[in-house]
Amino acid sequence: MSNRPGRVLSALLLACLGLASAGPADASGALLHLGQSLDRDANFYRLAFRHPWERRWFTAGNWFLAARFELAFIHVETNHKALPSPGSAEHLEALALTPLLRYQRRPYANGLAPFVELGIGFSYFSEEQLEDDTHSGKNFGGHFQFEDKLAAGVRAGKHLEAAIGFFHYSNADTNPPNEGFDAWSLSLGYRF
Repeated sequence: MSNRPGRVLSALLLACLGLASAGPADASGALLHLGQSLDRDANFYRLAFRHPWERRWFTAGNWFLAARFELAFIHVETNHKALPSPGSAEHLEALALTPLLRYQRRPYANGLAPFVELGIGFSYFSEEQLEDDTHSGKNFGGHFQFEDKLAAGVRAGKHLEAAIGFFHYSNADTNPPNEGFDAWSLSLGYRF
């Protein structure tokens, strides 16, 4: 029996550890996301390590555009609204690598800097099907999924940030069925 999923998850985890330690110590950071699926069938947890690109665009005014990579470990667990279904898991883990664009204001005098960010990346789910509020479960059509992220928040000083985010996971109909997974989250981040 092949252990391909285990090898893929191990390789992504090693890349995550390398990303967290890459570059200047004050440039990278970590975020903790706590949320729920939009249909309220599952709880959503996401721990992300990020590393910015050195380049910024449109820097002449108070707002600028920056880019960063985010490598995340995701845990999704069904809650009391989900119904047991054959072949569906009660929880799943995933790893995601997502490049992000962030449009951010330079800090105000009080140190607050609002931002919006979006990105499309890749993720690997440990399970192909998750329990939901139907007896058939939510079928993702495979382990590999795209991760779409949209967030808005505020940086506070040099180290902290808070945001609200929306996540969409699907395989873009590359391997039907493609029932996807949508979640929102509140996040707290720390820049090293």
